[in-house]
Amino acid sequence: MSNERLEHLKASYSILEQDEKNRRGPDACNCSGRLTWPYRGVYFFRESGENRVDTGPGPRVVRVGTHALKAGSATELWTRLPQHKGQAGRGEGI
Repeated sequence: MSNERLEHLKASYSILEQDEKNRRGPDACNCSGRLTWPYRGVYFFRESGENRVDTGPGPRVVRVGTHALKAGSATELWTRLPQHKGQAGRGEGI
């Protein structure tokens, strides 16, 4: 891994960690679609047991997703997230 790429990854994880410290509400695992969420955005899945190696301690990002990137899109976060889960017993999802 190049030094430049490694530094960008470290900076990205630092931003995610700072966001987690600053967040006042629950994370997506402990809430529902009834809360107010942004209309468009990017979301990150991290998984315990999938640990970072070169970028510091903690779980690594295993998936990055987006929803409703264009204005007027009908896609909603809570309809997008289950698409990543996959179907039980089929080896799909995370």
